Amino acid sequence: MPVTSIFVQYSPFYCGIYMVRLVSLLVFILLSLELGSAQAGARKGWFTLNTDHFQIHSQKGHEVLARRVADIAEAHYPGMTSALGWYPSEKTQIRIVDDYDFSNGSATPIPYDLITMIAFPPDLVNQLEDYDDWLELLFVHEFTHVLHIGQNRGAPAVVQKIVGRTILSFPHLFSPDFLVEGLAVFMETDQTVNVGRGHSSTFEMMMRMEVANGFKPITQVNMDGMSWPYGKSYLYGAFFYNYLVKTYGFDAVKKYLNIYSRSLFPYLLNRAGRRAFGKTFPYLWEEFKFSTIAHFQNQIDAIVQAGPVTGEKITQDLITNSYAKFGKNGLYYVRSNASDHAALMLQNAKGQISKLYEVKSGSYIDPHPKGDVLVAQSAATDKGHVFSDLYLYDKAGNFSQLTYKQRYKRAVWMPDGQHIIALRVQQSQPQFDLLQRDGSLVKTLWSGAVGDVIGLFDISPDGKQLVASRKRDYQRWDLEIFDLSTSSWKRLTQTDEIESAPVFVDEGRNVLFSADYQNKVYDLYKLSLDSGEIKQITRVIGGAFRPDQDESSGEISYLGYGSKGYDLYHLQASETVLAKTDAVITIGEVIANIDSPPEKIQRPDKLLFPANKTMSAYSPWRTLRPRIWMPSLLVTNAVAEVGVSTYSTDASGRHSYLLNLFYEAESGEASGQLQYLWDWPLSGYFSSWLSRENSYSSDEELLNRVRASDRIEISHLRAWTRQDLDWVFDYGLLVEQEKDVYHRDKTIPTYGDFDNALVGFQLTYDDRESYQTAFFLTEGQQLRLRVESNDVIDSDYEGNSYTLTLDKRFPLLENNSISLRIAGGYKDEHTLPYRLSGSNNFFADAGMLGLERHRLRGYSSGRDELRGHKMQLNSLEWYVPFKNIERTWEMFPVGLQRAWSSYFIDSGAAWFAEEEQTYYTSAGLELHAEAGLMGLGSLQFSLGFAHGFDESGENQFYLRVGGDY
Repeated sequence: MPVTSIFVQYSPFYCGIYMVRLVSLLVFILLSLELGSAQAGARKGWFTLNTDHFQIHSQKGHEVLARRVADIAEAHYPGMTSALGWYPSEKTQIRIVDDYDFSNGSATPIPYDLITMIAFPPDLVNQLEDYDDWLELLFVHEFTHVLHIGQNRGAPAVVQKIVGRTILSFPHLFSPDFLVEGLAVFMETDQTVNVGRGHSSTFEMMMRMEVANGFKPITQVNMDGMSWPYGKSYLYGAFFYNYLVKTYGFDAVKKYLNIYSRSLFPYLLNRAGRRAFGKTFPYLWEEFKFSTIAHFQNQIDAIVQAGPVTGEKITQDLITNSYAKFGKNGLYYVRSNASDHAALMLQNAKGQISKLYEVKSGSYIDPHPKGDVLVAQSAATDKGHVFSDLYLYDKAGNFSQLTYKQRYKRAVWMPDGQHIIALRVQQSQPQFDLLQRDGSLVKTLWSGAVGDVIGLFDISPDGKQLVASRKRDYQRWDLEIFDLSTSSWKRLTQTDEIESAPVFVDEGRNVLFSADYQNKVYDLYKLSLDSGEIKQITRVIGGAFRPDQDESSGEISYLGYGSKGYDLYHLQASETVLAKTDAVITIGEVIANIDSPPEKIQRPDKLLFPANKTMSAYSPWRTLRPRIWMPSLLVTNAVAEVGVSTYSTDASGRHSYLLNLFYEAESGEASGQLQYLWDWPLSGYFSSWLSRENSYSSDEELLNRVRASDRIEISHLRAWTRQDLDWVFDYGLLVEQEKDVYHRDKTIPTYGDFDNALVGFQLTYDDRESYQTAFFLTEGQQLRLRVESNDVIDSDYEGNSYTLTLDKRFPLLENNSISLRIAGGYKDEHTLPYRLSGSNNFFADAGMLGLERHRLRGYSSGRDELRGHKMQLNSLEWYVPFKNIERTWEMFPVGLQRAWSSYFIDSGAAWFAEEEQTYYTSAGLELHAEAGLMGLGSLQFSLGFAHGFDESGENQFYLRVGGDY
């Protein structure tokens, strides 16, 4: 779960006794608020559930979830550890969170074995829908990562004993994603009850279309890049392990895991493959390729022979899941492709398409016959948590928010247009609420238990019934009717297949829906509520989902899956297959109102024996102790510096720290950094950074001088946010000093001391966006105001400073983009001046406080003519994409994801009050690439050339790692 880093730097050295006491007090308060007693967890509402092999942490209100996870974890522990041949030396930490309105999880072996489980269950056909229990599927997937990546034997195990749990301790970290995620998907798939992604019709559909479009080489799947299908490492990896186990047996897979876990040198995958399977992975991939193509080509041929029945495509590469519904003026849908901002669109009766309003990708919509459109979309909070709320796009074109942090994932209009039925999920439990048109709560209609999941739903024309796809605990997805007057449920189907996305059609007499009845292919079907007869509507090669029907024309729209993603289709009523399906039951065979209380649910045999567990108040101390000791060594002719680094984070994710300590032997001087990050319960994050950085001056083989730079920064970032983090307010204080701390002898000149102390804030508006096909930030703007003062804390400087920066992105054709950057600043006379720095200055344009340096390419740093209390810097840059490469060199880590270029003109000036304003201009180009290391993510770098046109300019070649492109 990613958290934005917050930098707060602190050092008590040479800052004066007053500042030492002040900053020490502030840091002590931050630490003691959370860590002061073992009861801190109890006050904050966190608890820990202890079992034989796990510690499960969550917040008050999630006790049912925690106990369920405990039973699942202990039930699977013996079989999974035996199957994968690894037994963790310590208890695995599990964190259950309920701060996101989507389904996901994560696992890491560093700094300890930690699993994060998001409690929100999958409720759509979106690759995760095929499960008995979401928590069980998620646990098995993530615990597989723990038992897979955590394996180390031989030399890597020795490394761990010496320096702790570093990346060098875990060879399987250096594996392509498809070998990591594929094994987890294989393990999550329960072949005895046919659940999990490895069994799902969605994965079958996606691989079928991969075969139809062209099977991807191993050199592309090694890095899960930006091309469709997204998450190809899960898809190809799952089928690859299926092939390996079917052909060579699971013992060969287990042998490979064992062999590779002994490799001290990364990426010796083919060596391990030859010893385990008798073949290298590229050879195994070719075998897998031919086997997979043969299997799915038979499916494709059977559908073609039967005669496909599909609609007319009305979008081009919509790419991701979207929603479409007929309304008063035509078909409303959400555009969610790879090269534009997601938007609410309308196709009228004449086929003309217009953009109505920009929304979030994946937004749910429901148009009312009177012209208003309900929109449910998600937004991020100051913590990075993601919650869904309701919005209204009215017939006058106004867009307004109806609810705030109410977690309404979907909603539909009541026929009167004055009321709304909305679905929310909290603590993994669904709930239907009746709302007023303005979003205010009228009453709760129904609440489900853990394990009960509601998918898409629709309201009947008379407003008396609701039809939904519903998954009861440890049962399959079925269609059910909810009676609004009696608050009771009645089944419409009860099958081993997955029914989804039902809508009332034909004035409420029938239900149109999607299901995978025939050969694991999702098609559209229509169920008669009178007779119980089900008729097939489509016969597609890919899949057909989320249908809707125009009541006036009978035309059907649906979301169809193809080789390049999803698109919307129109199907005329006369084109339907209308073939009887024998795979489903009729309504007459269904027993109404069959809700069962949770305690009567028939649980799987493996979960009938609950785990031994005890509950206690959560304490962060249990997981904050260091587990890593990374050494470092710097040796030159005159300097010999040794160091050690460590860090950790607690299991709740609220606390983290990083500590670096260094010692230089000749001078006897120490240096280092201590960063502490605290997820403040009220808003945003607090961080404190204490640092001393030593710079060494030498003459031939003698160390002459050591100058220490001490820095304290305490910041409160995301103290205030709005509009999905478009608006962010941060504030903090900075204290820094430079001072000579060592001289070889009295002949070495002494430099003066430097003291600076600032308080300040920054207000940022940033709605810049990048799209899959663009490689870089394409459109939007970032506007940042920074205000700082030296007058609050004693300092060598006094006065205030004001800096305003703007980055405006203009999208062009072919995914090109123009960036216009403007920076301007004013400082009072006795403040630190601005400095325009060179092409490759790492500190330029970075940080929050004390930001004096700005990058002017083509000019060297430190020139007097580029300093001043007033500053203006302009840059015009043209970004041009080259190619989405996504290739590695066989099984070796070297690979490129994508490449692009940029061409720039910079012009800037810095001057003091008594000086004339003189601008210096440069131009150049940069070649950018995103390189990938298998298993370790990607890294962006730029190779640039800049030419300064003025007398003090120069030709500069430079390499820069990272950047905001």
